[in-house]
Amino acid sequence: MMPILRPVTRLAQLPMLVQAAATNIHPAKTINDYCAEWESGPGVLDVTFFHGFPYTDTPDVGVTVVVTTDGDEALAERAARDVSRRIVELTDDFRQSLPTPEEVVREALAIEGGPVVIAETSDNAGGGAAADGTHLLKVMLAADLDAAAFGFIYDVETVEQAHAAGVGATIQARIGGKTDALGGTPAEVTAYVKCLSDGEFVLQGALAAGMKIELGKTARLVVGGLDIIVGSSRQQTYEPELFLLHGIDVSRCKIVALKSSQHFRAGFEPVAVAILRCDSPGATTNDFSLFPYERIRRPMWPLEGLGSRD
Repeated sequence: MMPILRPVTRLAQLPMLVQAAATNIHPAKTINDYCAEWESGPGVLDVTFFHGFPYTDTPDVGVTVVVTTDGDEALAERAARDVSRRIVELTDDFRQSLPTPEEVVREALAIEGGPVVIAETSDNAGGGAAADGTHLLKVMLAADLDAAAFGFIYDVETVEQAHAAGVGATIQARIGGKTDALGGTPAEVTAYVKCLSDGEFVLQGALAAGMKIELGKTARLVVGGLDIIVGSSRQQTYEPELFLLHGIDVSRCKIVALKSSQHFRAGFEPVAVAILRCDSPGATTNDFSLFPYERIRRPMWPLEGLGSRD
C-alpha cells in the first residue's frame, strides 16, 4: 500500500532581480545542487529555486524559494529560509557584467579556432524583445569579418524584398532597427541574396529534438564575409539547424552570432570552441536600471542594496 502524503508548502520571497542564469553552471547550478541536498533528507518532498522574470513590472517579481514537505511546517519553513540565505550569499556571483558588442567581437577574434558563438542576450525574443536590434550586427559589419554568420534578425520588410528580387540578386537593404528605439537604427547594406527559404525545420538537438520551428519566409544575405539570416517571425535561435537550413555549416565559421539568453546553449555548446554573451540596449538587457519600474517592491537588488537578511 502506498504511503499517504500530507504535503505542506512554504514560500520565501527575496527582493532580488536575477539576470538570466544557466542552471548548468555556477551560481544557479550551485543553488540547484543545494536544493537537491535538502530534497535528499527525510520528510522533504521538493525544494525549488525560481529565478523570477526581471522584465515584469509587478509586485511579486523577484526570486522565490518554494519548499514542500510531508506534513512538517517547521521543516518547510527552515528549508526555505536556509536556501534563501544561500542565495543571498551568492548575490555577487549572480551579478553579471557582460561586454559590449565592440568588446565581444574583439574577444571573439582573439580566440583561436572557431566557431566562437556570440549571444546578444539583450535582444532575446524569448524574453519579449523585438529581435531586430542592430547593435551587434553593425559592429560585425564594421569589423569586415571573414567566415562569420548572424542568425537571425527579425525583419519582414527585408525578407519580402529579398524574395521579390530572387536568389542571385543584389539588393540595397535596410536590415532591422524597425521596431523601437532600443534596437538602434537599420543597418544599411548592399547584400547578395544567397538563399531563400520557407523558414521551416525540425530541431535535432538536446533541447527539443523533434519540435518543428516555423519562422515564416527567410533569406540568407551575404555582405562581404558575413552571412545574415533574416526571418519573418520573432523567435530566438536554438541550434545550428537554422544555419544548416540556409546552407551554412557553423563548424566552418569563425564567429556565429545569434539572439538568445540561455536556450541556445544545448545546441551550440557541442560545436563551439567558446561561447560569449554581450549586452547592448534592448528589452532583455542585463542592465535593469534602464527600466522605469513602478510596481515592484522596493528596495530591490541590484537596483538598491539587499540589506540585512535573517
